[in-house]
Amino acid sequence: MRGVLAFMLLAGALPLHANAEPLRFVPFTDQFLAIEIPAAAKRSDADSFHVAFGAQQASFELSWSTPHVNDRTVACGASAATYRISRSNIFAFSCLVDGKVVYHVEKFGRTYRVGASDATETVELNMTYPADQRAFWDPIVTHMSRTLRVQAQRR
Repeated sequence: MRGVLAFMLLAGALPLHANAEPLRFVPFTDQFLAIEIPAAAKRSDADSFHVAFGAQQASFELSWSTPHVNDRTVACGASAATYRISRSNIFAFSCLVDGKVVYHVEKFGRTYRVGASDATETVELNMTYPADQRAFWDPIVTHMSRTLRVQAQRR
């Protein structure tokens, strides 16, 4: 049986890259935002991305700002948040809206830029994907969320 599987992999009937490609991440930076995103992600405009792998599809947005108001609002419409965390350096929530998982994480940090609001900056990840694809996307979202950070300016 292992010989048949090995032959199929070598012959290309079961391509190795098909399962590995979305799990490969590449660094992405913009201003003071730094994150690792799926290598298969395609940029659709300035801050929006689409990533597909076979029938698995998701979209995400990245943003950064110098906040003047620390607004920690859960945006789930009529749905309740299934996950929520709020600490001094992070705010995140997840909810199910119309059969899709909506995930938001916002991290706060210091860049020491001139003009920054109390020297605090924020970076954000917003991701949406079908709820029936959670087993596929949840680990990817977790990785992206963990690598999202405010990148301080060098002095």
